[in-house]
Amino acid sequence: MPFAILFCTLLFSLWFFSVKANIAHVERLTGNGTEQSPLHIEFVSTGFFGYDHHEPTSLSYNAPAVTTGLQRLRQLYPQHRWTSTFITDPQSPSCPFMPGNVYFMLSQWYYSRRNSSRLSIIVTPACTEGSPMNEFAGAHNILLITSAAADLEIRDRQRSPTWLSTTPFASANAVFCSLLNNLNWTTVFASLDSQEKVVMYHAYAFMRVTTKLTDCGVLFTASKTSYSDDASVRQTLGEFNSKSRVFLYFGQPLGLRILLLAATELGMTKGDHAYLAVVPWSSPAFGYFTWQLNADDDEKVKEAYRSVLLLSLVDEEQYGSQSVRNLAQEWVNISRTAYNNTELPSELAVIEALARNGGLAVGDNGKMLADSIRNRTYPDLQAGLWRISSIGVVLHNIQLASFDWEDGQLKVFMKATEMDLRVQGRETYIWRKTTSKPIWHGRNVLPPAVPVCGLDGAACYSGNHRWIAQAAGSSAAVLVALTGIIGVFAQKFQVQRAVWWILEPQTLSTRNGKASINGSRV
Repeated sequence: MPFAILFCTLLFSLWFFSVKANIAHVERLTGNGTEQSPLHIEFVSTGFFGYDHHEPTSLSYNAPAVTTGLQRLRQLYPQHRWTSTFITDPQSPSCPFMPGNVYFMLSQWYYSRRNSSRLSIIVTPACTEGSPMNEFAGAHNILLITSAAADLEIRDRQRSPTWLSTTPFASANAVFCSLLNNLNWTTVFASLDSQEKVVMYHAYAFMRVTTKLTDCGVLFTASKTSYSDDASVRQTLGEFNSKSRVFLYFGQPLGLRILLLAATELGMTKGDHAYLAVVPWSSPAFGYFTWQLNADDDEKVKEAYRSVLLLSLVDEEQYGSQSVRNLAQEWVNISRTAYNNTELPSELAVIEALARNGGLAVGDNGKMLADSIRNRTYPDLQAGLWRISSIGVVLHNIQLASFDWEDGQLKVFMKATEMDLRVQGRETYIWRKTTSKPIWHGRNVLPPAVPVCGLDGAACYSGNHRWIAQAAGSSAAVLVALTGIIGVFAQKFQVQRAVWWILEPQTLSTRNGKASINGSRV
């Protein structure tokens, strides 16, 4: 199982290592040798098992993080006992089935199998069932930590008093709004590869981004295109060129390659246009954006990649350390050899909560435990520094890369840090450049977003722009054959330029019976 697929399980272990940090903190606070009564905590994970790389939230991928976290804490704090329980249901074999069944699964465990003398905590990846899980956990005052699902309601402490999220990658819509505002790109063209059959993330991100752009002051045109159809790709590029110079691409690397080859033929990879792709993080599941396929057109694609930007919704450098790679390999080994048994006894401690409160009250104390974790920084985790916001979500670091011609790779030139501050209901990021080297066709400046012909197309009446020249060039053979007519057209063109402000009736007609406006449409 590749390291990148295990990325979400890395976050899944945050709870264990944060508890380790809490314990050290409490030992410094108490320091009086007072012994606490041993705790018996039940650790509950809902989900399904199965090795399908399209289902990274499967417990088959995430359970190894539970094992390693509990094993290491057991070695450090053997006086406490923890029971780990995995709850599955034959009616929920994959993500789409979980939202409708998870409340029943938790209820069945709570009223039939749960031991009331234990402290119960729900830690699970979750697909899209965060909302019903939150409803159950809040009603029963149980701490809930999800490593994949994070709904907007988590930001409401009244509705989500016990829910925390360690979702590893940032929200695409919030990041795009922040990035586009930071670069002063006020008009963009967004396109989804409609041939995407496997990776649903791109369709999800496309929907989230295009429904939020207007809220952050960005005009956009949205399009779904079959990137296997050359004619559709060229039509999309033509519309893009008239609307913007910034192309937001949602799809696999192969579709971007096809797009770039078509754009090269139209002269749209010379630095005037930017093609911005997005991935949660680089992995086989989402594809690697590269020009190198050992194909005949590699060099042409390499040249076109100078017009590509790649947005990663994590800071991938943070997870490239040797300690993280060693941990990932340990998870790989466990995944290959274990988890025929879904009831694994383990031990863990929640010492800090005890130290702060002088002992735990009867019950699961979910709200109190969640409050003790929120709004804190954990500097010494195996995955590096982690920050939990005041609403209980991870504050993310993200990166933006451009193409380095000398190295032939996409290299990071900007990073952003999420702040524990919301402006107009949106997450906020602080952006900074990480290099002084040229980042764009030998320059340090990205192109503006306004289309080369202007928002109204008037700039191309000068006849000097490349796009107009290409349109004329495609008809050159016909014009040469009709040399007598050329003079007539030239004379008419001069007259039209002299009275450019007069609108002829036919120019007022709408395309396809609908007005064409520069705004948000799908």
